[in-house]
Amino acid sequence: PWLNFLPREFTPLYGLYQGMNLSDAILAMGYCQGVGMDSTEAGQYCRAHGIELGNLKEFSEWFREHDQVVPAEQAHDLARELAAANACNKKLNSEVRRKDKALAETAALLVLTKKAKAIWGNGERER
Repeated sequence: PWLNFLPREFTPLYGLYQGMNLSDAILAMGYCQGVGMDSTEAGQYCRAHGIELGNLKEFSEWFREHDQVVPAEQAHDLARELAAANACNKKLNSEVRRKDKALAETAALLVLTKKAKAIWGNGERER
């Protein structure tokens, strides 16, 4: 069955038992929790779907403790979006630094111009 976990290791990145289909596991977990994990309906559901109720209970406990679990495809999509956002952020930060330098240079030239006018006047020589 899909919930047979040999060896008992979690897939490190997504927190799933080896070979487990997360969507099916969550669906089964939701149904069994809705009718009560120890109810006969839960047992019948698990038998009908080839699931061992004990394994489902163990997965349910683990899933409650690991609230950041997402399907692999969604995790890859999120990683791609994050990489794109980071690239955009890097580009924008570079542009801000460039404009900051230009503004600092302009401010320095303005200060120097004012000092030069104070020292030598407006550039008009007295005759």
